[in-house]
Amino acid sequence: MAWLERHYARGDAVEQIHRQSGMSRNHFRRLFRETAGESPRARLTHLRMRAARYHLESSRMMVKEVADAVGIPNVRLFSRQYRRFWGKLPTATSQIV
Repeated sequence: MAWLERHYARGDAVEQIHRQSGMSRNHFRRLFRETAGESPRARLTHLRMRAARYHLESSRMMVKEVADAVGIPNVRLFSRQYRRFWGKLPTATSQIV
């Protein structure tokens, strides 16, 4: 989990952590869920959305820049995930007017 917290911005973070584990995909997911209380993908989304909110609230980064910074280069996908996670669009959180 510490590795994922340091590398959440990688586009292949879940695949990399799985490969490093040396376990089958299903076994890794099951153990991760037992340990973390959520799937690796859900944990990654959680980390990315927390970082995105931090960037949007505390910097003057544009939404596209924040999306890139947290590992989601598709701004439409990023906006959808952000809204699903936080209940509002990233533009409603952004310091940029």
